[in-house]
Amino acid sequence: MTSSALTRHALAREWAKNQAGVIARRQLELAGWTDSMIRTQLRADRWRLLFRGVYLTTTGNPPVAAWWWAAHLLLGDRSYLLGESALNAWGLGKPQLPVMLGVPWNGHRISTSDVIEVSRHRLVPPVRQPSGCPPAERPAYAIIDATQTSRSRRYVEQLVTDACQRRLATPSDIRKAMNAHRRVRFRSLIKDLLSEVEGGATTVLEVDAVRLVLRPHGLPTGTGQVREYDGGAVVLRDRVIKEFGLVLEFDGRLGHADPRSRFRDFRRDNAVTASGRTALRFGWPDVHEDACQSAYQIAQVLISRGWRGGITPCGPSCRAF
Repeated sequence: MTSSALTRHALAREWAKNQAGVIARRQLELAGWTDSMIRTQLRADRWRLLFRGVYLTTTGNPPVAAWWWAAHLLLGDRSYLLGESALNAWGLGKPQLPVMLGVPWNGHRISTSDVIEVSRHRLVPPVRQPSGCPPAERPAYAIIDATQTSRSRRYVEQLVTDACQRRLATPSDIRKAMNAHRRVRFRSLIKDLLSEVEGGATTVLEVDAVRLVLRPHGLPTGTGQVREYDGGAVVLRDRVIKEFGLVLEFDGRLGHADPRSRFRDFRRDNAVTASGRTALRFGWPDVHEDACQSAYQIAQVLISRGWRGGITPCGPSCRAF
């Protein structure tokens, strides 16, 4: 192989390496490749055609990241990952198909397929390029776009709280992105979620505890994610109602199931009791299936510790009484 041929192959490998193994015909032409050279790679099954003029240079099934790059190279430099695909590129959720891509309104048309869904926007959202990925809309805007295609309130809650917990976007960022859209499904729900996150809630269960147990029954909501020290180590308390010495902990389905985590929870609760306060711990069923009874238990402890308020019914069928 001549030095020029080596250079051509080296350039192709370098481009493909930075694009999840995918390369476009226009890039190959810049490196000096001819149509016959490309056909040779395809006939030898070293390369695979993904879209017209876009090739996978590795064997086996292409990963989702390869489809991201293939779709972006097909639609051009002005295209960008959108919604769930953008969030996947930023590290949130499990990457999956189809690739959701945005293009400017005046860009060339392309029909959607099982692999690509294209949306055309008059106002292109702020776009950045995650490491190793094609350009993608910023996480806050991707969150709003992703929620618009969902019918599930639970999905919206999970998405917003996970993104904030992982610091992909702040409540202020998400609020700004939401205000940039004229119509937003779940607008009131997202606003409520952002308020709870700003109040310290970091998981879906904590958010739901405030929205289903505390607020509807007229109970103090306290402060979320309070940093304390226990034996020299930093401990985060899910919810602290400081003036009445009450600590509320909410155990989701993950992170508390194994014996080691359970013993850690016992030690934390014992440390609360040793400090002269009371700790109450609630799980998923307590919040979602028996919120009224959980509210009653919290109210009883608050009253015993000097609270002069009264529990209020959450509705006509409230079972807190």
